[in-house]
Amino acid sequence: MSEVVPSTHSHKKGFFTLFPTPGFLHISRVGIALSDRAVHLVEFRQTGHRGDLTLLTAVEVRLAPGLIVAGYIHDKEALSKVLSDLRIKYGFDFARATLPEEKAYVFTTQVDKKPFDSLRDRVAFTIEENVPVALSESVFDFDIIGDTEDKALVKVAVAVLPNKAVEVYLKIFEDAGITPISFDIESQAIARAVILTGDTRAHLILNLSEDKTGFYIAEDEVMQFSSTPAYGTRQDDSGGYPDLSNLKTEMRKLFVFWNTRLNKMGIPQKKIEKIILTGVGANKKNEGFLSDLMEGIDVEYSVANVWANAFSFNEYLPDISFEESLSYGAAIGTALPNKEPKYV
Repeated sequence: MSEVVPSTHSHKKGFFTLFPTPGFLHISRVGIALSDRAVHLVEFRQTGHRGDLTLLTAVEVRLAPGLIVAGYIHDKEALSKVLSDLRIKYGFDFARATLPEEKAYVFTTQVDKKPFDSLRDRVAFTIEENVPVALSESVFDFDIIGDTEDKALVKVAVAVLPNKAVEVYLKIFEDAGITPISFDIESQAIARAVILTGDTRAHLILNLSEDKTGFYIAEDEVMQFSSTPAYGTRQDDSGGYPDLSNLKTEMRKLFVFWNTRLNKMGIPQKKIEKIILTGVGANKKNEGFLSDLMEGIDVEYSVANVWANAFSFNEYLPDISFEESLSYGAAIGTALPNKEPKYV
């Protein structure tokens, strides 16, 4: 476990809000990210008239192998115990948290812009034609991307999860004595952490781990595509990377798909301009792997700064190594202050 302390910024609303946020939670913000391998917790405190962020805690708890697999919880009681122990040790009762990418569906669509007060209903009617989950059995939220060429329509990015998946995670937290204020999908939280507020370019985020990689595309500061193939940074007995070729193939296919999009008038859409590498697989020990992965990719790329929207390194250096921080992107992103919503 590691504990820390930092300072400033803001980003967006959670996947869905479960309860109105008590006033004191605007001061203290706990973010919890659950993955197959670990639980990550961060706590920020907002101070001063600017609402500068101070990082109070950054903790990693490794999970027993097989406790969570691809977002499926095999031992609910054990996971609740881990969360309960964290709650007791660090003294919090409310948290913002992430839900597993494997359980979620993300798509973009266009709906009539007006009337605005029934926009959510119009988005709801698009769910069953885009994902294999019945509207009555799902939980969803959406972000407004912006206007379309047809000024009567608005483009939105929709995130959908099956009710049952959300209920399982909700009960895990409640059994641990934690009230979840809101949930984010992992990709949404990571994007909020690593893409600097105001940068509307199309970014490809690679969330690298040993046995899987999250491919996330965010454009106009909104997560619009997510895929998590079971290819990672693992090495075989000879020191080679058996998944490297498959990862390069997946990345090339994604570039072709995204960079050849046309709107309804036949005009090319934004192309991916930057790749951000994050997750435990993006650390220095995998430098050779990352170099091979990026070979032949004619796009700017960099290892993530997971604190990009929390504080400036010119003002503060957190007491946690850069390499270690790469695992905290989702927890940081879900804990960050809300971004101002877009209106149409």
